[in-house]
Order: sequence, then structure tokens, then C-alpha cells
Amino acid sequence: MQKRRTNIPTTLITSEGKLTEVVIGFLVGGFGFSESSLRNTVWKYGPGNFIYDHSKPNAITWFNKVYYAEIWSNEDNIAIWMRYIVHEQRHRYDIDISGGIRFYTSYLQDYFQQKRNVKEAHQAYLNIYWEELAYSDEYLMADILTKTDFLEQWEGLLETNPSFSAGFELGKKYFLNKF
Repeated sequence: MQKRRTNIPTTLITSEGKLTEVVIGFLVGGFGFSESSLRNTVWKYGPGNFIYDHSKPNAITWFNKVYYAEIWSNEDNIAIWMRYIVHEQRHRYDIDISGGIRFYTSYLQDYFQQKRNVKEAHQAYLNIYWEELAYSDEYLMADILTKTDFLEQWEGLLETNPSFSAGFELGKKYFLNKF
């Protein structure tokens, strides 16, 4: 297995591959993801892991692990990582709610059905029900990042109170106000 090279913002993901308290709070308060799903996720460098190497995606969620691409490992932009985290954590939440085998069976069935309909693999992928949910959340996060003062609020929070409860309140603020 290759060793992870990384510039990942440690304000988002710890060196152990776990989400930080403030990120967990934000995702629970804003997106309604389950706290246990967020706490049980492990983020890992993808290359060298069979699940990742088989398809070489930007990231792949496999049960409670998220394997990310080398290109991500050199990315330190918080805005980009927040979008990635929201997308993959949506999958984690759905896996925990549905059950892993059921989720992946449904995912693959939907993919092959879409592939018969649209032929092109990438479009079939985008039309998978579970991907539509994840991209919807990712685009919502992108809107928050581009249409609000979120990054300023986030930086202030990191300096003063990077806790679960502070992240939770920030998440509620953006979703209750519909930014």
C-alpha cells in the first residue's frame, strides 16, 4: 500500500482520517447526517487499496471508509474539501440508513439500468439515484460556499471555538436561513 501524501486541511480531517468535531457538528446541524455515521467514517488515501484501484475514481465510499484520489491528497482548499466531504458523507449516511449490501445492490442495479437507457457510462453514473442525492447536497454546499460569508464564519469559528456545538449552530444558521 502506498503511503499517503497529504496537504489535507487538518481543520477538517485529522491525521487519523476522522472528521473533526466542528465538521461533524456542521454536517449534523446543517445536512442532518447522523452523528454516528460521521464519527465512524475513516478517510484514507486511495491508491494501493483494491476498492479504489479497481475503478480509480476521485473518491469512493466503501462501507465506512472513503478512499480519495492522489489529486485530493495535495489539495488544501477548504471549500473544495467541504464539497467532497458533503458528497461522500451523504453516501455514508445512506449506507448506514439502508444497510451496506442493500445500498450497493441498489446502486449497481440502478447503474446498469441507467447504462441501458443512456449508454454513456458517466451519464449513467450521474443518473444513479444515490449519486443524485449526493450531488444535490454537494451543490447545496457549493452554493453556501459561493453565495454566503460561510468561509469567513468558518475561519472565525476555527480560531475561537472549533467544537461540535459551534459547528452545529453554524450548520443550523445556514440551513434555517436558507442563506
